[in-house]
Amino acid sequence: MPPGTISIFEIPLILDIICDLISPKDVWSCRRTCQVWSHSFEPYAWHHIRLSRRTARPFEATQLLQKNADKIRSLDIHIADTIFLVPSCTRLTQLTCYGGSSSSSNNHNRDLSRQDDHNSNSSRLKNSPQAGATHLIAQNPHLECLTFAMEFTALIPEYFTPSVLIGLRQSAISTLELDLRQTYDVTVLAAILFYCPDTLTELTINNTARFERTQFITELGGDNCQRIPLPPWREFPSLTRLVLRHQLKFQEEAILFPLLRHSQHLRELALPSIRMSHSDTMVTILIESCPHIDRMLRFSEHDDLTHDRCLDILWAYPSLVEFAFCYSEDMTPEVIEVLLEQSGSTLEVLEVSAGFDTDNRERIGACVSQVLQRCPRLRKLKVVHEWEIEATGVGLQEFVEIQWAASRWLEELEIPIGSPGFFSLSIDEGDVWDRVMEGQRTADERDTPGGIEQRMVNARRVLQLARRMKALPRLRNVKLLWMDPVVPIEDALELHREEGQDDEEVVDETFLRWMGLKDVGSGDDADTDYELDADDSTDTEAYTTADVEPIAVIVSAAGAGTLQISVLEPVPDLTLPGWRTLPNLKRIIVGMDDRGQPEESVLSPLLLQHSTTLCYLGILDFRAGSSPIFSIS
Repeated sequence: MPPGTISIFEIPLILDIICDLISPKDVWSCRRTCQVWSHSFEPYAWHHIRLSRRTARPFEATQLLQKNADKIRSLDIHIADTIFLVPSCTRLTQLTCYGGSSSSSNNHNRDLSRQDDHNSNSSRLKNSPQAGATHLIAQNPHLECLTFAMEFTALIPEYFTPSVLIGLRQSAISTLELDLRQTYDVTVLAAILFYCPDTLTELTINNTARFERTQFITELGGDNCQRIPLPPWREFPSLTRLVLRHQLKFQEEAILFPLLRHSQHLRELALPSIRMSHSDTMVTILIESCPHIDRMLRFSEHDDLTHDRCLDILWAYPSLVEFAFCYSEDMTPEVIEVLLEQSGSTLEVLEVSAGFDTDNRERIGACVSQVLQRCPRLRKLKVVHEWEIEATGVGLQEFVEIQWAASRWLEELEIPIGSPGFFSLSIDEGDVWDRVMEGQRTADERDTPGGIEQRMVNARRVLQLARRMKALPRLRNVKLLWMDPVVPIEDALELHREEGQDDEEVVDETFLRWMGLKDVGSGDDADTDYELDADDSTDTEAYTTADVEPIAVIVSAAGAGTLQISVLEPVPDLTLPGWRTLPNLKRIIVGMDDRGQPEESVLSPLLLQHSTTLCYLGILDFRAGSSPIFSIS
């Protein structure tokens, strides 16, 4: 570099912006590039730290962590390990404290004994490890986001002593997230909410916990039951966003209702699943206590609002930007009409959980049609279907003929597509599963002259639909769930070729073949993720033999970075022609079959052979959740 010139890496503001825009992994790569870059990027390499407690850390590693603690901005740490960073860690903006199991407690004691002679804080806090969290929160005045992620143990008073709660009360955090995975004491949860600071603007509770009898004794009654002592509730003067995921059943009166009553300034609200007997009370409290909601209102897809109460909600909250609800059987099209009348011009995100009834196709088809026609700002439309059978969903013809007002802004679309017209059986003609089998028998009629003609008509509709979606400028995420046992994709491909389209248009052909793909975007996006689903709800050929050949074409043509294969039934071997190098593929995530073994056909050597840039292979067991049981990085 010529004398007198300044590198951009010598300007702190520019370096801050660069490191904010790239991933922590890329920061470490820049740090290892050369000596000059190492000096520039060294402080930023410590900005994001996640500490695991799977094994005891050697003293040298802990010492290195303490030496660089003042550089940490975002920290994930076991709540008992916070003592190692007191008092040197003072510049945090984000802190995640997670719980530990008995093995983690042993690691904690082992770490402490190793440090007793070297760290006065360890000796001082040895008998009260949770006090480290109190000091860590108190000594970080710029802390904005605090998360308690109790992944392995219960939410128990051991970790939330009065000193921890007071430290929380005196902080200036704006975002609090509680991730509750197992059993917990509802009294502690209420205490945490009671001690939230007045600066709190966002609160999220991810509750997948299991409740014990002692946690809802006020609901069950009995000779020996006593009311759980809860602290008095305070107002949340700054809270504008409240997200309650999953469920709070049996805790409506202890947690949900008081929380709504004291959150009068909410603008965004996502409600959990509750007991049906408490639904009417919840709506009344919501309308009376939270009059300012306008940006987001989400009801659980498993909770059925009555027709009248849903109308009350829609009249009370006009100009919604995001809305999610269950379109239950007792609701009439008036619900959709009022929604569009009140919020059609502002609605950007709509998620509808569709129930199952005799007029389901007409109701859902009319809903989708009206929303796409009357919501010019719509970015996302998702219809979640409870029954995956061919007589339900949006009709293919109706879907193709819709005049979309939202085509300019639409980014995500997930719609169930019903039978393209081969079947006209009504819901009343016997059991639904009998109708599925009848549909399979009727599928043989497709080879008759009338069936062939209808097949070509539907193939042209598929082709029209594919071309329309490819023309949408912002559409990045498409998932069309086909309810029909046999979809005329192959016929549409043949028409596509007959009309003079050459083979180089692999993206168009791929799109036609895999209308159910997630993230069907432009071919230039190297971060696109694709998800292949083979549904195990029926034994029809369309699901069990879903063409696997285009996998390589898809990821190669679109430059995907991740390929997730969620196959719950055997699929054809991947030793098919057409393989090519996958230049951008870095992650493969594969499901397991019902025998508990990875699908051999999915793990074909050909797939791995052509993935020269692969850096992660994960195996999922769907029976145990979504965490990988095996991975190679």
